[in-house]
Amino acid sequence: MTGANQGAITATLATGRDEVLPWSELGSQAPGKLLQLVVEKASGDDWLSCGVFALSIGDVELAERLLARAGEMGIDIGPYRGPLAQAAFDAARALLDAGEFVKALDALAAVEKKYAGTPWLAARRTAIAAARVTAEQGAHENEAERLYAEAVGHFEKEQLFDLRPLVERLKTEYANTDVVTDDARKPPFAELEKSVADLGQMFTVRQDGKGDFKSIQEAIDAAPPNSLIEIQDNGPYKEVIMLNKPGTTLRGKKENWPIITSAGLPTAVHILVRVSASHVHIEQVVIVHALAGGTHSRSLAIHANPCRLARAVVYGVWDTSVDVASISDFDHVVMAANANAQGGSLHVSNSFWLGGSPLYLVRGGKFDNVLLPGMQDVRHPIELSQCTIRGELYLPQGSVLSNSIVPSVRIDKGDALIEFCNVHGQVPFVNQAKPGKGCFSAPPMFVAPKDFDYRLMPGSPCIGKASDGGDIGVRWTPEMIEMLKLALELRSRGIIKF
Repeated sequence: MTGANQGAITATLATGRDEVLPWSELGSQAPGKLLQLVVEKASGDDWLSCGVFALSIGDVELAERLLARAGEMGIDIGPYRGPLAQAAFDAARALLDAGEFVKALDALAAVEKKYAGTPWLAARRTAIAAARVTAEQGAHENEAERLYAEAVGHFEKEQLFDLRPLVERLKTEYANTDVVTDDARKPPFAELEKSVADLGQMFTVRQDGKGDFKSIQEAIDAAPPNSLIEIQDNGPYKEVIMLNKPGTTLRGKKENWPIITSAGLPTAVHILVRVSASHVHIEQVVIVHALAGGTHSRSLAIHANPCRLARAVVYGVWDTSVDVASISDFDHVVMAANANAQGGSLHVSNSFWLGGSPLYLVRGGKFDNVLLPGMQDVRHPIELSQCTIRGELYLPQGSVLSNSIVPSVRIDKGDALIEFCNVHGQVPFVNQAKPGKGCFSAPPMFVAPKDFDYRLMPGSPCIGKASDGGDIGVRWTPEMIEMLKLALELRSRGIIKF
């Protein structure tokens, strides 16, 4: 570096050519780095000058280091400790103003430690204490907000056993925070508290004998209503399951994927898993019905309102299906089976239907962000949004199809709303079906449909064509990719087929 002024620095290259670099193009760390390049390392006065300069441009951390070096070389830096402390305190208050309360607490603690015993600190203890109280209150409120947001997530998914410890912690450690006292919040804390007030007990199932039970059904039979049955290994569990206690949650422990299967049972089974009580939740399990008995066998039969199935894989041999006779909610489910929804509506989100197709949707249904094989036997209006459909879709009168990809749509009677869709088959619209706003027809350009990878390739005409400006078709989440990988692994092991 051979020159500097208020506008730029000048560097002379090894070739002898000068290069002028404006300060504005060097970045905020450039002055400090340049100071350390040009300082005369044997001169305490030089270290002092550089430290004062760093302080003048607001780089407190650098100024502290440079002035400390000057002090080590015998220079009296006492007159500068007050300005340094004030600059460090100002930086802490800036963090406070920005809502960075934990960082502000750390910065305030550093100020008190570094400048202990100085007249500056003695004169400002009241201001520092007030700033600390504000930072502690802000950090406390922020942590309460974080816990409340996590609690609401569990509440919305009806994961009440995960919600309960968060409610207890908020009630005991954060009772005076806004998240607990503000009744205008949606949902209010009182509603969260009420939802877990009558929760039952937790029972564990392990085949190695280290849990409460070795059998899933034995645990269900022993548990009172509103209890959690947690399976803590992968099984397989060769047993027929009857969920007949209201509010029961049956789930695999995190990172486990317990398999409930009819394979290996001594006799054929008609229904493998039956839900006959209300508010049952089934999570993180694999249901495999490989030894079906009788016509219209069921891998999963849901006969009570409402039921939630989340993070699950359901497989049934030919003509073995899921029977939905009540209101049900499926989220992040891989379904390798047919389905009959004759008695209740079905809401499916973020899922894959890899086997047959949803059939007999007598009371209608709703599909959000779902990969489907096609639907040809639908009896009542349905809503499909952000779906990728591999086969022909039949829509009853009054249905809605939006932001989706499908080869062909058929409407035999009446009308249905079709908007922002790529209907890309040779005969895209059949009978009374007709395109609406934002519809077009073009090859969708999937990554690898033979491997069920229906993500969009770069350059796909479906990119950016949805009503919200995003992509049409399924929008793949990391959790959906995880579920599909699990299904492909189970298929490679010969446990399921699709």
